[in-house]
Amino acid sequence: MNYTIKAEPSEYWVKYLIYEVAGYTLEPAKTPLYGEEFTTRIEDGYLIASGEVKWDGCSNWEFNTEVMLHGCNREDLEAIGRALAECWDMTATLCPHWDP
Repeated sequence: MNYTIKAEPSEYWVKYLIYEVAGYTLEPAKTPLYGEEFTTRIEDGYLIASGEVKWDGCSNWEFNTEVMLHGCNREDLEAIGRALAECWDMTATLCPHWDP
């Protein structure tokens, strides 16, 4: 499973939206495509999870109940964990008061 992370930093936390990538364009560059219509608009994609990582390292996550998370193998399931961990790592650069 491929995903795109959208980050919205604030002073004491960073809000994250994790979208599933449905495919990629071939030309002119490898641009992510989202949703059943395969558009380049991330807002048209399937929201996998949303949440925030706070200044102290704590995080809260909500998983979209309208979309089933489907994995064909162990690697797909691990990708979900990597996405959450990547958000945690990104917070160190995006949150000015980061001090876990």
